[in-house]
Order: sequence, then C-alpha cells, then structure tokens
Amino acid sequence: MKKVVGIIGGMGPLATADFFLKLTRATPVKSERDHLHVIIESDPSIPDRTEAILSGDLKGLADALCQIARRLERMGAQLIAMPCNNAHVVLDQIRGAVSVPVVDMIEEVAKAVVNGHGHPEAVGLLATSGTVVSGMYQRDFSRFGIEVLTPNEDEQSRLMQAIYSLKGEGLKGELCGFARRCAASLVERGAQVIVCGCTEIPLMLSNEDVSVPVVDCNEVLAKAVVRIAFGLHGGVNTLPASRKRQMDGGDSDEWQE
Repeated sequence: MKKVVGIIGGMGPLATADFFLKLTRATPVKSERDHLHVIIESDPSIPDRTEAILSGDLKGLADALCQIARRLERMGAQLIAMPCNNAHVVLDQIRGAVSVPVVDMIEEVAKAVVNGHGHPEAVGLLATSGTVVSGMYQRDFSRFGIEVLTPNEDEQSRLMQAIYSLKGEGLKGELCGFARRCAASLVERGAQVIVCGCTEIPLMLSNEDVSVPVVDCNEVLAKAVVRIAFGLHGGVNTLPASRKRQMDGGDSDEWQE
C-alpha cells in the first residue's frame, strides 16, 4: 500500500514546484492511477529560515513548520517531506510534533553522495548562509570523513542575492552564470562533487554546467520519498536528529532550542 505524501512547501514556491515535478518523474508508474497521493501545503509566509538561523531565534520558524506538519497529518499524510534545506534545522521539533515519518533531506543527500559518487574526499556546498552556518551538511558528511568546502565570503553573499532574486523575480540568465562560476571556484579548490544544498540551486545549475558531478537535493529527496512511500526499503529514521546524533556519539545539544 502506497503512503500518502505530505509536502511542506512554499520555501520558495518555484522550488516546491520543481520538487513535485521530480517526485512525479521519479515515481514508477504504468498509468496515472499508479502515482502517489500527494498533499502540498505551499505557504510562502513561513518565516525566513536564514534569518532565523543567523539570529539564533528558531521558535517562530519551528512553530510555523510544526503547525503545517500537523495539518498535513490531519489531512491524511502518512509521510512528510520538506523541500527546503535550511528548514531542516528544526527537524527535531517537526518530528516531535507528528506521529508520521519526516524525511531528513540532509541525511539523504549525504548518503546519495557516498553511495553514488565513490566516496569523495571533498564536496562543494552551494547553499544559503543559514544552511552553511548551521553546520548540518558538515555534520552529516563528517560521519563519512568527507570535507565540505563552502564559497568565500564575497561569493556566499552574492549567492544569497541570487537565491533571493530567484525566489522573488524568477529565473534569469545571470543567476545561472553566477552559480556556474561559484561551482567552478569550489572545484578549483578541490571539490569532487558539487552539492546543491538549497532547493533553488538546481534551478540555476545542472550537471552540464560543471566538470564534476552535481547532486540535486530535490531529486535526491524525491527518490527517497518514492522509496519510502512504496516501501522499497526498511523505512525512514524517525528519531529526532539530536537523539540520532547522541547515539552516533555526536553533540546531542547541537542546534537545540
């Protein structure tokens, strides 16, 4: 029996649409009836994730996302996905607010890199400043002994401008050009894989743009949701991230409220 999928969306709307398209394409079907039942809650009024992380005040963000997760569960969702990387900083709280599994996008991306790209020594991370500062990707990749390279201060500032521009004004050619240059800079510094650690980045960058593999976080999340929804593997870890870190020997207090 397929699970009903709930999507916490709107962060931003174009990224949510991109994720849904990739989820649809990743689903093994012979007719439209074989597709997943998907409930999308796209709310662009969710508090800015990067602002919340940089300010250290995650309560408003956590409250908003928990409310949406509970609403999706009441509507029948049996599995929840959130196509927004930096929102995963409050994954613990969201998982604690519902009784259904919530997929960990960050963990899935790290596993996809390790399993699909020969365990690189270093990856380049293109993400929001909030995601970079949170250390979520650094934490998960460190478990595999993989270094995470990030843009320099000027590049990161310009990347944030590009991300916000795409969220507000849509895709423009100059945004793609800058994303390619930023990725190339990381490759020059030793990145063997580029990780799109923001759901807007895949709209600006593809494998054809870079000399090393590009891992699309939306595509990875879509494939993970399909596997879990169809029961194609053992399921999804539903432990709060802090508890999982404690079991792994990590810092159980990291990014706690």
